[in-house]
Amino acid sequence: APSFVQALTDASFDAVVMNPESDVLVEFYAPWCGHCKQLAPVYEDLGKAYAAEENVVIAKVDADKHRDLAQKFGVSGFPTIKFFGRGDDKEAEDYQMGRDIDSFVTFLNGKAGTFRTSKGGLNNKAGRVEALDTLAARFMQDQSQAIIDEAAATATDAPSHRHYVKAMKKIV
Repeated sequence: APSFVQALTDASFDAVVMNPESDVLVEFYAPWCGHCKQLAPVYEDLGKAYAAEENVVIAKVDADKHRDLAQKFGVSGFPTIKFFGRGDDKEAEDYQMGRDIDSFVTFLNGKAGTFRTSKGGLNNKAGRVEALDTLAARFMQDQSQAIIDEAAATATDAPSHRHYVKAMKKIV
């Protein structure tokens, strides 16, 4: 079966991890490490959960084979997990939460601004815009054109913005 975790090498590391458009979680592992073997299926599930997120990469580096990379990022034990957030000046951040799927998902959603569940679907916050939720609640009390206009004028680049306005217009 194909892996949802991208295996990185000395040659591919910078192109993937230092891409300013991507949030990248990297596991530095050793093939002989028992904790790494235990983490492997969870990490694979994480890769599968984020497969539809084009700007989130779940990756791994065999630190035994690519010792220079491991040394560059201060890896001294296995597995070591680092997060590289999007942007031009990427700094490695130590991942220090749990090693279960829900902890990884909570961490990545918070860092990458995504709304994934541990199974790869979208959670109940996906597509929601707090300012528009507030207007929608007001609209349910007073179905006025003024609130629709306010919703339409609310500055947001969320793709779901137009759905709020469309729903309000259908009700009126």
